[in-house]
Amino acid sequence: VVEALRQEGISTKVYPHIHDSINVCVPENEVKRAAVIVAEVMSEVPPSKGLTLVPFEVEVSAGYRWGEQTLVYDGKRVV
Repeated sequence: VVEALRQEGISTKVYPHIHDSINVCVPENEVKRAAVIVAEVMSEVPPSKGLTLVPFEVEVSAGYRWGEQTLVYDGKRVV
């Protein structure tokens, strides 16, 4: 995720994950673009794992505090 965001010119920091989530900090004006990139990367199964047909559903929320985010990407599109 970090590599993909940085390749697109989005400055980012990633903090330790929480259960099945990750905390990615990006500039506020890049949230929607970053949400799409994060969702694309996180929904792909690495071919090196030998699993290519397992779907991984991804939702992206954004906010200033954990637990107070709003949905930004619903798994199919930016909302």
